[in-house]
Amino acid sequence: MTPSTCSRLFEAQGEVVLARGLGGGTNALVTRHPDFEVDYHGTSYYDHLQATENSNISVTELDSFRFAVDIDQPEDLVEILLHGDGQARKWLTSRGFRLYTGDRRVTAKRMKNQNIMNRSGSSCINDVP
Repeated sequence: MTPSTCSRLFEAQGEVVLARGLGGGTNALVTRHPDFEVDYHGTSYYDHLQATENSNISVTELDSFRFAVDIDQPEDLVEILLHGDGQARKWLTSRGFRLYTGDRRVTAKRMKNQNIMNRSGSSCINDVP
C-alpha cells in the first residue's frame, strides 16, 4: 500500500467508494452517507453495490491492484513477490520465500535451506525484479 493509493480512495467522489478484492470481497471502503451499512462476508463487494443501488446512494468503484490484493491466503504471497516493491516483498524474501514455476501456476514457497532449491523438481525463480 502506498500513500498515493490511499489518497485515491479518500479523494474519490461519491457517497460510497468501494475497492474490490480479487475474490469478490470488499478490500477498501469509504462511506460518506449516514444510512449506508457495511456488511463484510462472502461476495461483499456485490452486496455493497446492491445496497447503494437499493438506497439510491452514489457509488464510485475504485479499480486498484494494490487494494485488490490482500494477504489472507497462501497464494496471495505470489502477488506480493511478483508485483511488490516495498517492505512486504523485502520481508518475504529475507525469510526465504521464493517463486516457483510448476505445471499450472507460479507458487510461493519458503525455502528451508538456501542450498536446496529444486527438491520438488520445480524451477526456482530467484531474481524476480
